Amino acid sequence: MLIRAAGHLLRDGHPVQLRILGEGPDTERLTTLVKSLALEGIVEILPFVGQEQMPAEYGAATVTVLPTRGDAEGLGLTLVEALLAGCAVVGAVVVMSLRIDVRREQSSGDVVLAH
Repeated sequence: MLIRAAGHLLRDGHPVQLRILGEGPDTERLTTLVKSLALEGIVEILPFVGQEQMPAEYGAATVTVLPTRGDAEGLGLTLVEALLAGCAVVGAVVVMSLRIDVRREQSSGDVVLAH
């Protein structure tokens, strides 16, 4: 869904660059999707990035997204670290994630709930 969203943003005239960090069982499928949507110059799928490099990655990002399915992690350390680096975050709507978003709203951001 995130890769397709990048394609929609690009087609709507928005500058977009998507970096997917890490490897997993879906890497080949995601790489094929990027090619089928002609997003090779827009979407990068990179191998594992060490913890010591992550602050620089968060600092360079405008938004950090943690896509989650089902009962998987809704508020992971990933989003907390991104917030600490000053990066906006998008995560699953779960109770803990909502609490951190509300606190963020009171200091400097907005809460957007997607249905």
